Amino acid sequence: MLRELRESAVPSISAVSTLSAAARTPLGAVVENQTAVELARDGRDLFGWKRTPAGAEIDFVVKRDGAAVPVECKAALTVNRKHMRGIVDYLWRHAAATGFLVSLAPGSTTVINGFEVVNLPAYRVERLGADHRPQAAGGGL
Repeated sequence: MLRELRESAVPSISAVSTLSAAARTPLGAVVENQTAVELARDGRDLFGWKRTPAGAEIDFVVKRDGAAVPVECKAALTVNRKHMRGIVDYLWRHAAATGFLVSLAPGSTTVINGFEVVNLPAYRVERLGADHRPQAAGGGL
């Protein structure tokens, strides 16, 4: 009975069939929370960044190899430049080279205006502490 009560209180959310961005918000929170758990498990201090109250923000800024690296989380099955806008803004403002986007999309690397944005699938978020470059077919992120 407790299990039924516990599960009935959680809204049904599907990354594939829930089309409304508002309805997917809890899923985004799950991706962000899991990223925070993995970063904390790796012993990293967690910070965020917000340019202005209404402007770009970054979910986490972590130290990696002595550099501050932005990490943004999205509950998206595909990524586009709009998802990367805050990361690129952070990289430009802080003269950094690489940022991460954690999402539900397959792994990829995009270069925008000379800045590298690595899309890391949520199921591989533990790789934030390791080399981030995609490998040849079969290895992947």
